[in-house]
Amino acid sequence: MTAPFPTFEAFSGCRGDTFEVAGPSGTVAMVLSTVDKWGPGEFTLHFHAPRESLLPQAIYHFQHADLGAFDIFIVPLGPDEVGMRYEAIFA
Repeated sequence: MTAPFPTFEAFSGCRGDTFEVAGPSGTVAMVLSTVDKWGPGEFTLHFHAPRESLLPQAIYHFQHADLGAFDIFIVPLGPDEVGMRYEAIFA
């Protein structure tokens, strides 16, 4: 069952938390690294995953211990020193 979609405030309280993401080859653990608000109801999420966990741009099913389950469209941004970076924008 899918929970109501979390708000900016809900995501803000989850920085550093791990989200389980259902990928085509199995579950990928992603850590929410930043939550940035840039307008009324508009915000951006950035996640890090292991470098070898490349997921193409698509909608994925996310699961979080407190926020529940929901779907997010993510875009890979490329690797950095932490791992593979992903972005989701809500406008």
